[in-house]
Amino acid sequence: MLAVTDGDSRRAHIELPIELAEKLKAQIEAALVRARAIHIWFPGEWGLLPGMMEADQLPGDERG
Repeated sequence: MLAVTDGDSRRAHIELPIELAEKLKAQIEAALVRARAIHIWFPGEWGLLPGMMEADQLPGDERG
């Protein structure tokens, strides 16, 4: 079970099959590794690097 919160702090609970949960975990871990690398190489500069998108620009996001 996964709890997801939107921008207005509303929660939704989602059930994921174990295979999808493991894939999501791997994607989050990879994103954290990249974020740490950016922080090490560009301390204090948390701007987006070329090719990166803001969360509201991601494909399938109706807010963008």
